[in-house]
Amino acid sequence: ICDSSSILNYFYFRSLFDTELSNKDIASINHIQKEILKHINTIDMVFYVPPIDTDTNDGIRFHNTDEIKKLGTLIKSYLELENIKHEDLSSININNRVDYILKSIIK
Repeated sequence: ICDSSSILNYFYFRSLFDTELSNKDIASINHIQKEILKHINTIDMVFYVPPIDTDTNDGIRFHNTDEIKKLGTLIKSYLELENIKHEDLSSININNRVDYILKSIIK
């Protein structure tokens, strides 16, 4: 179980580009995209776990509520757009998500 998968790295990396993309930027983004799609078939289970929508500044992550909501929407939309089979945990209470995931894996 990892929350730093190549899919998340793509979105964090992609979010660094607010301005017009250079050819080098496009090549880098395309390479990461290709690696995700090539690698996705080796993953047994993908869970969409919506981010907690609170401001975060823990020295590693720097997000405000709007950025977090946008990131969650982008990730979920990407999974659906690329037809990546996943289980959406949005309806699972946040306190029960770990148990839910572990039970799903152990099945």
